Amino acid sequence: DETLQGYIDEVKAFLLDAGVAQEIVDGEASAGAITRGVAALWNYRAGEAAFSPYFLQRAVQLSYKDRGD
Repeated sequence: DETLQGYIDEVKAFLLDAGVAQEIVDGEASAGAITRGVAALWNYRAGEAAFSPYFLQRAVQLSYKDRGD
């Protein structure tokens, strides 16, 4: 689905811009965060899109994650 893929791409771009390494974004460690981020975008109402505190906290954690983990 084109819409769903667009949301996935948007969440991945958010994580990359937040400092998460490409290897982490593309790996298993980010799957849950990407799922939560996509759900937030999928379920928003006009003008009310917002990521959950959990998603934002997980993005910060992933930005500190060692690429070797």
